[in-house]
Amino acid sequence: MKPNYREWLADQGLAANTVTAQLHRCNAVQRHHGDIDEHFKNDGIQSLLKSLTYSASDERANKPNPSSIPLGPTANIRENLASYRHAVNRYRKFLEAGESGIQSELEESENLDSNTEGTTNTFKWERDLQAALRSNISQLEDGLEIIDSGREVTVESGRVDILARDSNNTPVIIELKAGTALPKAVSQILGYMGSYMDEHEEDVRGILVASDFTTNTELAARPVPNLLLRRYRYKFEFE
Repeated sequence: MKPNYREWLADQGLAANTVTAQLHRCNAVQRHHGDIDEHFKNDGIQSLLKSLTYSASDERANKPNPSSIPLGPTANIRENLASYRHAVNRYRKFLEAGESGIQSELEESENLDSNTEGTTNTFKWERDLQAALRSNISQLEDGLEIIDSGREVTVESGRVDILARDSNNTPVIIELKAGTALPKAVSQILGYMGSYMDEHEEDVRGILVASDFTTNTELAARPVPNLLLRRYRYKFEFE
């Protein structure tokens, strides 16, 4: 893991014991599944997350632990793997939101849009973007109402940045990227949308918000009619 991850966790406002727990879980995953950074380079950690997934139906069928992480005979497999999966998801967000994680992937992208006009008016950290958007959600779309009580909602495939309902009472999954969104961000939000539909048995929309999108990201999202890509900028106003 990146040496500045602990600092980033603390910067998110997490308590010291929570930071320690997140690091412990990521280290445990690395011991049994290999370096998380390598998983990130290979497929955006998707295969790793899949190996840490244990659904309610798996639990009902009494399926064995799908991961390489040893769990005690009386351990709740679904709850334990969910804690490891959420820790890995948080580290993935760090890699995607932090300058080092974003820049290394952007440099490897052959189809990155070279237009950087206005990039100074973006957020460095996803948490700052989320806080600003929560306070101004109607600017994203008229009629949107946040329904997650101010906290990220956990679904089978990860944590939803913002959950809202639109003017037609349709749930809206909102995924945020402080920097440029890569194609795997489309897979990520589609996973959240699919999980939500399975768990709540209702149709859902998605909005992916980022400072910019690569050409491949836009192409990946184009066939999905209920997924909207929105670029953001911010400005200060003084009185």
